[in-house]
Amino acid sequence: MFTELYNNVRLRYGHGSGSMSMGEWIAANTTIKRRPFSYRHYPFQQAIADDMHPNLYVKKISQIGLALDLDTPVPTPTGWSTMGDLRVGDQVFDEQGRPTAVEYVSPVYYDRECYEITFDDGEKIRSDEQHRWKVDSYRAFRGDEIYAGRGRPPNGSGFTKQGVVTTKLIAENFQHKGRNVFAIDNTAALDLPEAELPVDPYFLGLWLGDGNKHACCLTATAADALFYAEELLRRDLACVPSSNASNGTVQFLVHFPGQKRPGRGEPNSVSWELTKLGLLNKEKRIPEVYLRASARQRLDLLRGLMDTDGSITKLGRASFYNCEPELVHQVEELVRSLGLKPRVRWREPAGGTLKSGHVINSKRRAAEVSFVAYAEDDVFLLPRKRERLKPRAQGRTTESYRRRIVDVRRIKSIPVRCISVASENHLFLAGRAMVPTHNTEVQIRKFLAMLTRNTAISGIFTLPSEKMYRKIYAGRIKPVLDADAIFNPPTGSTPVRSSSLIQIRDSFGYITGCTEGEATSISADFLMHDELDLSPEDMIALYQSRLQNSEMKMTQRFSTPSFKGFGIDRGFQLSDQREYLVKCEACNHHQVPMFTPAFVHVPDFKFDVSDFADLTSNQIASLNTQDAYVRCDKCSARLDLANPDLREWVAKYPSRTLVRGYQIRPFSTSRLDPAYVFQQLVHYQSLGFLRGWYNTVIGEAYTDANAQLQRGDIEACMQGARVPEVSSSRRVFLGVDVGFVCHLTLSFDDDDGNPVLFYFEVVPIGALEDRVRDLRKIYNIVQGCVDRFPFEPNADALRTITNDLIMPVQYRGNAALAPVKDELGNITHYSANRTYILDRVQSLVGHRALVLAGYGDQRETLITHLMDNVRKEEPDYSATWLKSPSGTDHYFHSIALNLLARRVNEHAYAQNKETVRYSMACAGAPVGSSANDNLLGRGAERISRLG
Repeated sequence: MFTELYNNVRLRYGHGSGSMSMGEWIAANTTIKRRPFSYRHYPFQQAIADDMHPNLYVKKISQIGLALDLDTPVPTPTGWSTMGDLRVGDQVFDEQGRPTAVEYVSPVYYDRECYEITFDDGEKIRSDEQHRWKVDSYRAFRGDEIYAGRGRPPNGSGFTKQGVVTTKLIAENFQHKGRNVFAIDNTAALDLPEAELPVDPYFLGLWLGDGNKHACCLTATAADALFYAEELLRRDLACVPSSNASNGTVQFLVHFPGQKRPGRGEPNSVSWELTKLGLLNKEKRIPEVYLRASARQRLDLLRGLMDTDGSITKLGRASFYNCEPELVHQVEELVRSLGLKPRVRWREPAGGTLKSGHVINSKRRAAEVSFVAYAEDDVFLLPRKRERLKPRAQGRTTESYRRRIVDVRRIKSIPVRCISVASENHLFLAGRAMVPTHNTEVQIRKFLAMLTRNTAISGIFTLPSEKMYRKIYAGRIKPVLDADAIFNPPTGSTPVRSSSLIQIRDSFGYITGCTEGEATSISADFLMHDELDLSPEDMIALYQSRLQNSEMKMTQRFSTPSFKGFGIDRGFQLSDQREYLVKCEACNHHQVPMFTPAFVHVPDFKFDVSDFADLTSNQIASLNTQDAYVRCDKCSARLDLANPDLREWVAKYPSRTLVRGYQIRPFSTSRLDPAYVFQQLVHYQSLGFLRGWYNTVIGEAYTDANAQLQRGDIEACMQGARVPEVSSSRRVFLGVDVGFVCHLTLSFDDDDGNPVLFYFEVVPIGALEDRVRDLRKIYNIVQGCVDRFPFEPNADALRTITNDLIMPVQYRGNAALAPVKDELGNITHYSANRTYILDRVQSLVGHRALVLAGYGDQRETLITHLMDNVRKEEPDYSATWLKSPSGTDHYFHSIALNLLARRVNEHAYAQNKETVRYSMACAGAPVGSSANDNLLGRGAERISRLG
């Protein structure tokens, strides 16, 4: 049966290309950046592209992207960084101004063809020829090809005027018949939270424009001064007129209303705050905290600057004037951070009138920061200036909200690097002008090739979520479809193309997230699962049912690994386990080079470790990693990782034919050097996230001892298989994990307050209610918890027959415990944070403060259940517990619910106490009276012996 399936997949090719392997077909028929697709840089990919095995797992490291100059400035939520300084986990901005995480940082590349791009506002950015940009173009393009025909491109041809292109295409086509072809949209305003600012941003703008740099004093015309005073009063600032006034101007001090003396040096005054900001008696500048404040606060700052040192022409061009270079550049940055396009022009010291009409009388060089502003931008508060702002409908907004590329020139090759970010459209902001630019990514091509080469088939390409599949379609799938004519054959009608459905001839490809609706509504011939370890395991299993009516029945899975025994790692461990070996030319020894001292030569390495991950950051910093290289672990000769003639895929278990597996490691390619791997190790150590380094850089599954209950700790908690005697006075708690087979646990607290789990039992769901009744006759069960889903009727029935003694619990929300009530105010169940209650079990077992007894012949079962879950921790995300595909974690949850029953009992007691107090008050008994206290005592006793 297996052989028949395999042959069906291999031989069902049409269109005259059946003799080619899949990898050969992809190379012969597709392109990348206008060049034939090639496996030259990553030769290990061809075998994976060729492999049509119907049950395939590929365990891989993170992808590699395309590059910008190391010195390229990159704005971040805390200030500025550079391409050379960014690290995985750092925050940058996407094209919508939203913070987004850096997911990958490449090594430094030294041999790329490089260009310098100049924009119409004067910004220059240097990048390699393959860097990608999202552009608007007045000439239609498809991938890296400009439409050369007359008129509009034919429908369905794939040509468009908006999309992603490379630097090289821009360089070859940036001008046509005297017109600039390409433009890039401005960023939206940077989306940042409100900042705690020591002084109001509008006042700071006024002071930077027309303030005395030695005091918190402003100078303005009488009319403007009156407006400022009223506006500042609205902002909880008061103005005190000064005795100095001449030429129709007014000087006034600004202070907090509660100040006794507004003068300089008064503690907690406005002057005091300006001093702490380092502004008084210094050259004027904008403190960094204001440049990364919220959009509202930054707009107020700009308004203050523009109301004082700004002007606006009748045509709506706004300008800011100043002589301080640092302040000028900061105002330029401020304007850009609000989504506008400024341009700076410097004038030599000479009297005269600028183009805007502003009169200059200065002995210093003066700058004009000009930009087009509309009424919707609202960059003035001063009425006489604000009234000149025109609506956008009356302006040329296309040029105001995007940058034209006006020049591209080839430059000498420079060191470059790329990053990959988590933004939906793969875009991040680069350069002082905050220009949106692209980050990048053989399974996509293989998926499309399967649809093209086979007749009338359906394929499903899954990603963990809807958001991710839409991002992948826009950034990785659509560019390939647009670039290569093979995927756009002439047809009688326009093919169906969307982010979720692709038609190629009479074949259809579905790109989906992992939801139950998608997993049960589409039939298919083959499945490709990308990022398997991020996808819900039950949904992945459900997708297999979609292949029932197909002769092909092929499933191929690709993923960066996460935990040992989970996801892609579990599948790979069941496979033939293919590794990409390299042969040493000196001794002919074949090996899989690993990132360990046995394979990586570091000059003068003196540390006694077998794993580089055991080194500290300081120890790594002392190493000469730049001169490190990969060597033979037998003779220590340097290995040639780039020579494909010395490399081959070899299966560790060739007799395993049912499952095929490939392991891609950092040294599967010559393009990742040891220095880069060391750099990433230090970075992940600084994040306290070593698993991230193992998963994404090394390509290995990893489970920290702190992320999983350890057998030694569990066994240390075990104190006997026999059920101990429990007196009727002991308060006993019940936990029930419900399924077709239910797992029950009973516990009490010993004299030291440690929970003692003394009873473990497996009961069919149909016998659950009777068994709970029997246990209540034997033990003083004061409270119990049962999981509510997916057997909600059974959980609710248990609550009803025990008069709320056994309460259903739903894993939901962030609160450790919260009651859920019906429309009458009665508690129907509790919601609890799943991570919190499982963490409680982990903590008690880890500290050996939990006693396990009475487990009988279930000792190994109990250990297996407690070790089944792994705690997943990611920087900037809430921790979660994952269970293995086998799902053998029932006693883990039963114990967690058992422990939670104590919290539910405390809540029930508190609720009863409040009810008794309310009843006594209604009856006229004084709260705190002896009658009331007695009733409360009886209520507490009833709670403790409920049922």
